[in-house]
Amino acid sequence: MSKRKLNRRQFLKSSAALGGSLVIGFNLSGCDQQPHLGADGQLIPNAWLKISSKNVITLLVDKSEMGQGVTTALPTLIAEELEVSLDKVIVEFAPAARIYSNRDFMIQATGGSTSVKSSWRNLRKVGASARQLLINAAAQNWRVDATQCRAEDGYVYHGLSNRRVPYGDLVATASRLPKPSVNLKSKQDFKLIGRSLPKIDNFEKVTGQGLFGIDVDIPNTLIAVVVRCPTFGGEVKSYDTTQVLKLPGITSVLKISSGIAVIGDHYWQCRQGADALKVTWDPGPLKQLSSEQISRDFAKKSNQEGRNVESRGNVETSLDPNDLLEAVYEVPYLAHATMEPQNATVQVRDDGVDVWAPTQGQANVQEAVSQLSGFDHQQIKVHTTLLGGGFGRRISTDFVEEATEISMQLKRTIQVIWSREDDMQHDWYRPASYNVLRASLDPNGQPKAWHHKIVGPSIVAQIGADFVRPVLPHWIPHTLRGLLGKAVPAVLDVITDPTVVEGAEHIGYHINDFKLEYVAHDPGIPLGFWRSVGSSQNGFIVESFIDELAHKAKTDPYEYRRALLADEPRRLRVLDQVAHQSSWHKPPPAGVYRGIAQVYSFFTYVAQVVELSVSEQGEISVHKVFCVVDCGTVINPDIVRAQMEGGIIFGLTAALKGAISIENGAVKQSNFHDYEMLRMNQCPDIEVHIIDSDEDPTGVGEPGVPPIAPAVCNALYVATKQRIRTLPIKLAVKQPTEKNKITAADVKTS
Repeated sequence: MSKRKLNRRQFLKSSAALGGSLVIGFNLSGCDQQPHLGADGQLIPNAWLKISSKNVITLLVDKSEMGQGVTTALPTLIAEELEVSLDKVIVEFAPAARIYSNRDFMIQATGGSTSVKSSWRNLRKVGASARQLLINAAAQNWRVDATQCRAEDGYVYHGLSNRRVPYGDLVATASRLPKPSVNLKSKQDFKLIGRSLPKIDNFEKVTGQGLFGIDVDIPNTLIAVVVRCPTFGGEVKSYDTTQVLKLPGITSVLKISSGIAVIGDHYWQCRQGADALKVTWDPGPLKQLSSEQISRDFAKKSNQEGRNVESRGNVETSLDPNDLLEAVYEVPYLAHATMEPQNATVQVRDDGVDVWAPTQGQANVQEAVSQLSGFDHQQIKVHTTLLGGGFGRRISTDFVEEATEISMQLKRTIQVIWSREDDMQHDWYRPASYNVLRASLDPNGQPKAWHHKIVGPSIVAQIGADFVRPVLPHWIPHTLRGLLGKAVPAVLDVITDPTVVEGAEHIGYHINDFKLEYVAHDPGIPLGFWRSVGSSQNGFIVESFIDELAHKAKTDPYEYRRALLADEPRRLRVLDQVAHQSSWHKPPPAGVYRGIAQVYSFFTYVAQVVELSVSEQGEISVHKVFCVVDCGTVINPDIVRAQMEGGIIFGLTAALKGAISIENGAVKQSNFHDYEMLRMNQCPDIEVHIIDSDEDPTGVGEPGVPPIAPAVCNALYVATKQRIRTLPIKLAVKQPTEKNKITAADVKTS
């Protein structure tokens, strides 16, 4: 494994404020700070913008970059109002600090498709205030009225005297002026927002210069590989290090909370040492757990009355036993399978801790390391690297905790590196769920009653404490912080975890009698947030079942949805547009079948149409996906398209291939040979259309995922008359025939 040599000073220099820099920041609580000069080499933590006297403009990004484009989108917001082009700025990752808390989460973290949404106004204010401050400084120096001056391309101009001055020359004067009041630009005045500008980090990624977590190479670092119990909840009974310590390059073997750590000079030496380690495990209480048992338990629990999540009308009265459509939908556990396995580098010293990690949760890392080491949060520096995929996995801190524990024991800088097998079998998985749906139609074929019961575990019940503790004031002792965190399950006895029911409640379709219930049952498999979270499964379930109703009513699935979305103009708009884009009412080529779905998730509206075929061997080929997205104001259209394309491939992979199987309390899958990814030759042509909107921007990282599975399954029903209710997709009928495909006679259009 080759690494670029990087000493600590070189790595940390991006965290130091430039000498003579003008620093402008906004406290997220609303308490704005006055501009001031930072001392030479001093980091100012509550800032997004630095301007040096040498006219170097540095923008700090307080979110994690995992391919979704925040290192371009967020600087665009500042640069737009600051009146500079992106090629004239330097972008750095912000340190971990309360000032950078995500407004939606109240902690510094990246997820939930909130990066642009939560930063839209704040970061524009950062740029606009700096722009006006510099104009005021120039006006004072020139002894003219500030209204006679304007900012453009990194300069302040005075048109009447034909003078201009670069921002850097105004730093000293501007630092002595009060923070100005500002007005943000109107949409028609945007120069950068709305344009497909190249990503700022393209060059460093293409040339291999981008620093990912696994690339960090601090001098005198030891590598660690951790051997973990294969069964969930298992523990170490005993271990024998005799053979391991004889191997070259192995320096020590330690027991830590998650297992046994093998430490040495190089990764491969440690990996060989881990393979040679003899461990006797206590497999724990889940040693006999299987996927089949989990499914049986879910089915049994579905007979219980659930907690009422959303209810209107009288479902039980409206459900007609003589005209009842009932279906059971199941989805499996899923792994994140990030391309870069988990890793972290930690240096615990007498005066504090430095953490280098590809993390989505800087605040979570600070909290976890503080709990372990006893250091105050301010003594723990988190250096965020690029992430080789996140998808929610890197909001967890287990890999950082392992490196911290080892570094505490050895007093050395430690880099923990997971293998692909480690990552696959010790993930925090997307939950499985079991869903019972019942519905009845009125004489016009419209749904008059809809009942959906969800059975499954809760992510927030398992890991919610990890998000409560970082919110708490730092002065609260660790013992009390832990107790407050443990209150999360008690809270969920009163309210329902929203990640369980998102995509299943407020479904948008006009149905008078509606009921959504939830039965909590946790088999004990570790859970985590997975790209699009609850909507990844509920979107599939709801959009498949509404399709079932459309076919039961013998109505075109697009027209059926359209009639039920009369009160949802933005849903209706993406649905109409995708029907237009795909020429829905024109017959597809022979042997090609279409399916449609629309899902609202993360405040964004997405509709998709799939065109596919099924071979004589039963192989499914998805040829084309039409996607329409309404995500409000668009910062960078290319980034939106890329995220829709990536979300579609991610969701299509899960629909066709994804499943984590449990056997004897352990995960069966281990690598990409049995947890397959979609190959390039299997990827469809994707056509993305973006709705023009004046609404505030919403998320795009996740909303492309939920509609693809139901769109595919709905197309397969047209092709084979098989209704897919369990993922991943498995066809019983191989080749579509005239007997088993849907024809025009089976549907009526309005």
